[in-house]
Amino acid sequence: MKTEGTKDVAASLQWPLRPVLTSLNGDHSWLFSFPRPEKDGHHQHFYHVAFEPWLFGGTTEIAEWLVHLSLEKDAAIPSGDAVQEVATDIERIAARLAEAHGSGTRPVQEKRGDEYIGPIDAIAVLFDGPDHLHRKSLETFDKRIPLVASKEASDKIKAWSYFESISVIADWDNSAETWQSMRPPSSPLPSWLTTFKIPGEGILNFVGVFIWSHTLPSGEEVHEAILESPHGTQTLESETSGIQTFLRMTPAFKPLALLHGLKESFTTRWWRTTHGAEAGLKLYRKSGSNYWILSHNSALGYNGLVMWSMVWDVKRTLDWALGREEEATKSADVNFVDVGNGNSFVLV
Repeated sequence: MKTEGTKDVAASLQWPLRPVLTSLNGDHSWLFSFPRPEKDGHHQHFYHVAFEPWLFGGTTEIAEWLVHLSLEKDAAIPSGDAVQEVATDIERIAARLAEAHGSGTRPVQEKRGDEYIGPIDAIAVLFDGPDHLHRKSLETFDKRIPLVASKEASDKIKAWSYFESISVIADWDNSAETWQSMRPPSSPLPSWLTTFKIPGEGILNFVGVFIWSHTLPSGEEVHEAILESPHGTQTLESETSGIQTFLRMTPAFKPLALLHGLKESFTTRWWRTTHGAEAGLKLYRKSGSNYWILSHNSALGYNGLVMWSMVWDVKRTLDWALGREEEATKSADVNFVDVGNGNSFVLV
């Protein structure tokens, strides 16, 4: 079943609040908005994470004549300030819902000096590829926003001397006793939000994880995860792989959404670097995610000597992947969501 996102968050956001995904560029740049605990004393209803923002222009690696990529369409949310406006709009809607349901008002935050007070709470970058780590876009955000990144990405970002706070996320450790131990002590994220990176068979084939922990009205603590696999992984075949180990990990968690593309990408004539629809369907099934969110699937413009001669994409569809499963299924069996450039989707 295919679902579309909407620009009208007010029509879909309900109480109690649920996470909201907003597509910033129609590809792999997102605003993740996680509901805060009602009594955490913060002035905002959500914790907003700008994820790998690439918001305008092309992006290069080493030199433009070697590697240059461009977006298929202009990003609907074209700057850090525009992302802040989206988060502000979500906060206004949440405040109206809270008032309507008698939950009380959030405290007013008064700015002190040059203190940064939001609404974007953090920026996350899990990969250092040019279409994930776009310096010009990142530098349109306030430099005081805490940034969390993989080791490789953080090393590049630190060299810019722009952001004041840069923290490194952990790589998955198969010997860990709990996924909660993957949270670095120095993480600027709140205690109820955990992120880490699960390596795969190649540097491109990782799975990024965000786990939102919260308490139900009944008092039960639950953990819900967003998995993002921009290039897919083929490590599900091994019971001892990082992703397999993680999916069996305690405390128990529910995969809420899988961010994954459909297209396949190849470097040279034989090396598939992005495993699309078929790998996504396997991970969707294995993880038991509520949603498959289409991500990193747009037709990028490949320019430069390396890209022209070595890289190309093959379009795939969900129906194509379903037809390759051992047991015949239909697209209605998959909760597939194309959020759309500039649109939002509430994860219920």
